[in-house]
Amino acid sequence: MSTELVLDALNIAIHDRRLKEAGLLPSMGSVADAYDNALAESFVSTLKRELLLRHWWPSQEGVRTGILEFIECSYNPRRRHSSLDQTSPVEYEEARMKGAAVA
Repeated sequence: MSTELVLDALNIAIHDRRLKEAGLLPSMGSVADAYDNALAESFVSTLKRELLLRHWWPSQEGVRTGILEFIECSYNPRRRHSSLDQTSPVEYEEARMKGAAVA
């Protein structure tokens, strides 16, 4: 092993320990790592495909309202979650109300 590699690993460990002591979690990836942005990239792709490119937007206010409605009325309630056994929040809540076993 090179000295540089060992020092880099030590510095990362010290940095991560300081973050944990402060109650913070370190990033899952390295700088410019696609995994850090994967969730955001996926959401923006869905937003563009399902909302922004399907409508003509006469004003910035219309875009803001459209995005808010998309997130609150469409995207958040229906997207599937691994933590909910691949059901949407709406499906999960409906199953809970009916007394069904859920994740």
